[in-house]
Amino acid sequence: MKRYQLYYRLVDASFWITAVWLALKVLGVFAPRIPYFWGVTNAIYTVLYPFNILLAIFLVLARFMRDELAERIWQVTARRFVNFMVVGPLVACLITAALSSEFVAKAPDVLHPKLVEILERSDNAGLHFMYGILATLLIMAELIPIIFVLFYRWGLWRDSR
Repeated sequence: MKRYQLYYRLVDASFWITAVWLALKVLGVFAPRIPYFWGVTNAIYTVLYPFNILLAIFLVLARFMRDELAERIWQVTARRFVNFMVVGPLVACLITAALSSEFVAKAPDVLHPKLVEILERSDNAGLHFMYGILATLLIMAELIPIIFVLFYRWGLWRDSR
């Protein structure tokens, strides 16, 4: 198998791992809790999610594995992704502001319990601010490569049409 063929298969694997992860997140919000099912899926994704993050980082950086077509699509994806990263946070802020009463009401369910515990123990506003920045950077470091792979896979699909 050639490197570029392996690259496409790794992109597909990362895409499907992410798609199932997103579907499980949506189901987790709307579907009733089935203890055995959620226990098994959480156990599987405890291993797969960090692996998928590392795989997505590798795919974004692995220029040596891409052929000319993959590189062209990567360049187009990078341009779209930069536009998304500029406009996306603004849209997210506007949506959050519009739904702020619901967001504030559900905030304890949104934040990680350890982060809530740290924030409750500290009286230092600067520390709260720094923890918020660090938590945001960590979430971005996890999600940005995965989102890029989703954009890339969409670009592959669109180019194949």
